[in-house]
Amino acid sequence: MEYLLRFIADIIQNPRRNPQVLVVFKGHAEGVGKDTINKTLVVLLSRDYAGSIADLTQVFGGYNPILDGKLVLQFNECQSKQGHTNWDLIKDQITADENCIKQKYLVDKWQPNHSRIFVSSNNPNPTGTGRRPFICQTRVDIRIPKLWFKEYYGTKMKDERYTNSMGSELLDLNLSDFNVMEPPETEVHQNKSKSSVRPIHRFLQKLAEGDYNSQPDVFQLQGDGVIGCKKKWLMSTYRSYHDLNFHTETPDLCKVHMTNWINEYVKSITWEGKGYADGKQVRCVKIDTALLITSLKNGNRYTSKEDEEDDL
Repeated sequence: MEYLLRFIADIIQNPRRNPQVLVVFKGHAEGVGKDTINKTLVVLLSRDYAGSIADLTQVFGGYNPILDGKLVLQFNECQSKQGHTNWDLIKDQITADENCIKQKYLVDKWQPNHSRIFVSSNNPNPTGTGRRPFICQTRVDIRIPKLWFKEYYGTKMKDERYTNSMGSELLDLNLSDFNVMEPPETEVHQNKSKSSVRPIHRFLQKLAEGDYNSQPDVFQLQGDGVIGCKKKWLMSTYRSYHDLNFHTETPDLCKVHMTNWINEYVKSITWEGKGYADGKQVRCVKIDTALLITSLKNGNRYTSKEDEEDDL
């Protein structure tokens, strides 16, 4: 709560700073106040500097006038598929030094990126993980009374003295010992990281990114980025990797994890595949490395280099 309050104060006190932090409000239901912070910032900053979208193509599509001059932009009711499919784009947007504003019929223009992104969603898994998101889980046992919202929006937000006093409080908040670029890791963030990326996902990522390409049982197949390997080699190598790095599960469970993945993502790994290597047809486990990496990313199971640094 203290970090979030200071983060908001930092927007007003240091509007030209980009902390490269994504604020995520993850809720269970309506009526817990996820959108109220953004609507309050719209009142304090005006719509010229604060906005909200429900469709991410307004930022990552062909045109993005919504980004023009924004200090705050909320991705409202972000769905898991949108959040994970666009996760790399979201991270790039958070860390970009400049934004290229593209508007129909107008010449593109560049401006410094001062936009701070907020995500609000009732989806249990709206975005990826790592060091960029500051994930706030709303309390399931607390619902703000409707009367409070009615008074806040109907009276207080329309009272210029009230909103001016709120802005003054934020402007005067002492930030001398505050590092906006280092958000605390919340409990829900820790649980999310632990639950989403498992040993099988880390192993498959290494396999797709070529860490085992020098092994004699791994060979290139006809087709861009397609590799093959023997089923026995795949299972024994995964067991060795798992035992060396995790020591938590039995070989039988290793087989279950591998089989479950292959059954779920049948297009990225073909258990009984065929392919051509050196002009000869071979039976093997067939792996489309690009599609495998995409599947890991879309499922929030891809570990970027910065995530690995955080783990260390």
